[in-house]
Amino acid sequence: MQPGPPDAPVAHSVALMSHTIERLRITVADVTYALGPVEHIDAVKAAILAGVHAGGGFVDLILDNGRLLSLLVTESSHIAITVDTLRLDSGTADGEFSGDERPRVSVDYDADTPFDTI
Repeated sequence: MQPGPPDAPVAHSVALMSHTIERLRITVADVTYALGPVEHIDAVKAAILAGVHAGGGFVDLILDNGRLLSLLVTESSHIAITVDTLRLDSGTADGEFSGDERPRVSVDYDADTPFDTI
């Protein structure tokens, strides 16, 4: 912000917290994969385009279950990316639940998962 005269009004910018999240799905050869929350649409598109422009290459993506998916993309690859925008409920976004709404947690230990489930 540029400093102005002492009696000039001050502009304030307020960023509102989004109450939605985007979940990505990628479909390759009629198989759809749910991508993990660390994957972002712009980065996925850029990685696919880079592989195509290079004449072919692998694109590594983290799936929703934590596994690594390596896609070989070429000029003839048919890939569809879908984005689901999910609206967060204010009662669930901050971890507060009322009554029997508390989610059930399933612990499944898998040696292929690159992280621990807590």
